[in-house]
Amino acid sequence: MGTLCATLILYVHFMSALIPIAEAFDPEPFDPQAFNIDAFLAAEESKDLLRLTTAGSVDDGKSTLIGRLLLGHRALKGSY
Repeated sequence: MGTLCATLILYVHFMSALIPIAEAFDPEPFDPQAFNIDAFLAAEESKDLLRLTTAGSVDDGKSTLIGRLLLGHRALKGSY
């Protein structure tokens, strides 16, 4: 029980230190009413770069997933 309490206290201190830092990077809160999805999608479609992010443990199949997605949608060309 003591370890759990110490972990929670550490977490609270950690989060209270991070919140002002996060607010400095994004001072305005996200407003879903002001978000224009059509403009966002048009801007994304004009990009030549695709960024994919995965998270998982070793041997979870992260690279296999990305490879299958790219090959399945013919994003990769050539012989593999």
